[in-house]
Amino acid sequence: MNLESINPYIRSAAHFRWTYRNLQRSISYHMRFFAFRNNPAILQVKDWQLTVEPESLLILPPGVPYDFQYLKPEQWFDLYCCTFDLTQEYRYTKPYIYPVHERDFHPEQIVDTTSVFPSAAEPVVIQNCSEFCKQVQNVYEIFAAQDTYAEEICSGIIKTVLFQALQRTHMSESDEASCGAETARRIMQYIREHFMENINEQSIAKAMRYHPYYLTRLLRKHYDTTPYRYLLQCRCDYGIQMLLHTDLPVGEIAAACGFLSQAHFARVIGRQTGMSPSKFRKIGRKEGQGVV
Repeated sequence: MNLESINPYIRSAAHFRWTYRNLQRSISYHMRFFAFRNNPAILQVKDWQLTVEPESLLILPPGVPYDFQYLKPEQWFDLYCCTFDLTQEYRYTKPYIYPVHERDFHPEQIVDTTSVFPSAAEPVVIQNCSEFCKQVQNVYEIFAAQDTYAEEICSGIIKTVLFQALQRTHMSESDEASCGAETARRIMQYIREHFMENINEQSIAKAMRYHPYYLTRLLRKHYDTTPYRYLLQCRCDYGIQMLLHTDLPVGEIAAACGFLSQAHFARVIGRQTGMSPSKFRKIGRKEGQGVV
């Protein structure tokens, strides 16, 4: 890889006060930086989705589907983006192509210069990096002003942000893996502490400040389960103990475990034990597993 050949050519820059809800994802034909400012946002890239904090940066290669959404209608966020090629190779031979909806995308039109820098060939999200976001905003302001040497200045800023951002990412890969494992552990702990309450995947995600899809991905990776399955397991385990060690009616036990109905409780217990709650209680106590 020849780093000297990386001489970014800026194609465009823009600023949006994001108050939209897109109906479908977009795709760009060029490299892009996206800087998220002021409020958190929901980011969807490829097949993963997560909540990004304010002052976060997305490095997006061409040909990757993406979408942004606000967390709440009143929580708009500022989105600064700049579009560029990593080299000047296609400066005069390929014009700038505007992003399109996923259904209108033509992969043969991609202006792909990532071969000179493979580290930039995959999407990268860096949370809480105000210094990089300020630089992306700076690129937008310089490009919009079109002052003398604006293109050269923007090129230098883009190259600096790209190298420093990817260097930070590569240096913290192990820390990021540890962070994911720690987040998964905290999700499990939250569910254990609140399973008797009226919670679900959406409320768990809101409490943890992540998107439900991201929490599901984490628990599958680290614990081979999902928030919903683990929530049911906690409620079922607690219900079994109450059936064996209390004389409460089945309906009261169901409510105490966080189930919205006795029928749902019975179905879950049935899947776990192969018996109805009443039959399980009777057999369990007969075998000496009951109240002591």
